[in-house]
Amino acid sequence: MKQSHEGGYSRATAALTDFAKRYNMTLDKLLEMNIPRGGQKPTGEAIEVAWLMPQYPGGVQALMAFLRNNVKYPAICEEHNITGRSIVKFIVEKDGSITNVDIDKSAGHAALDNEAKRVISKMPKWAPGIADGHYVRVIYRVPIIFSL
Repeated sequence: MKQSHEGGYSRATAALTDFAKRYNMTLDKLLEMNIPRGGQKPTGEAIEVAWLMPQYPGGVQALMAFLRNNVKYPAICEEHNITGRSIVKFIVEKDGSITNVDIDKSAGHAALDNEAKRVISKMPKWAPGIADGHYVRVIYRVPIIFSL
């Protein structure tokens, strides 16, 4: 690969290695393949879909555990029985870091949306997305449900 496989990259590397073995090819050959994705190319622009999508370290279950352990229900919303669902949009960068955290769909209360953004902003690095044998910036969305 073009960059090192530190930290969160190991999960993506393992998935690619397994795929390469299954189809009897080297990992380098697999990464050189030109797999069409509807015209998306790794130009530096963030894309919606990568050949290999970014992965939270430990997978979806670990992401859910992180959210459960770190979301703090805003006191004002708890006092007034306010619930909702924020959909948080962010970019997983080529190095796995999280940037451009924003609300894609509001929960209907600023305190809930701000808490959702806070938690997503403190996530550890992810395994980045891969397209055309390169790490790419990928737009990702995560729903955070606030219920009492």
